[in-house]
Amino acid sequence: MIPFESTRKMMTSIHKGTDGNLTAYVKGAGNEILSKCNLVYWNKQIVPLTEELLKQIQTEIDNLARQAYRVLALAIRNLPKNSQKFDAKSVENTLTFIGLVAIYDPPRHDVPNAVQKAQNAGIRVIMMTGDHELTAEAIARKVGIITSKSYVITTGYKLADMSDEELNKLLDVPDVVFARITPEQKLRIVRILKSKGEKVAVTGDGQMMHQHYLKQI
Repeated sequence: MIPFESTRKMMTSIHKGTDGNLTAYVKGAGNEILSKCNLVYWNKQIVPLTEELLKQIQTEIDNLARQAYRVLALAIRNLPKNSQKFDAKSVENTLTFIGLVAIYDPPRHDVPNAVQKAQNAGIRVIMMTGDHELTAEAIARKVGIITSKSYVITTGYKLADMSDEELNKLLDVPDVVFARITPEQKLRIVRILKSKGEKVAVTGDGQMMHQHYLKQI
């Protein structure tokens, strides 16, 4: 087993068949898995992962994410029988993409009301999640975190290139959603908010984190 890490956004389980052959089964975020694949199981055949097929798969991932699905990509790799080293660097490459799993995990029915009460009390709600940005946007709209035309959806990839000054300005936008971010980036956002004089409270379930901060009154 190669456990999940937020930096890799995938995990791998390795199994030995009755014939002694080793197979790695990999699951994780769509684009991260696809970046490790060079083959694809398509129309009951294993074929090269061409640019055309890659675009078709990425389009399907985006379509599902827009419907608020959490999308996992699945891939496999046959390993040499005499393999001794099982780590992410040596195993999670030259994979064969085999499909997608779309999971609908709707917000609890009381979340929109809770968000509304928080906002009425002067609490601003910011979503921070490791999910796809389109999934995050769909959920944020559903629960009332995005309510204005002045909103920003940004990703951990973009956040990594932002200076603290740029992030500080971004946090002035009325409605902000951070997607595909790491735990370290969540802590960075909290640190910047506190440097702005905000009182910060963080809640989450380990999958999607809602970050709340209370304006000084």
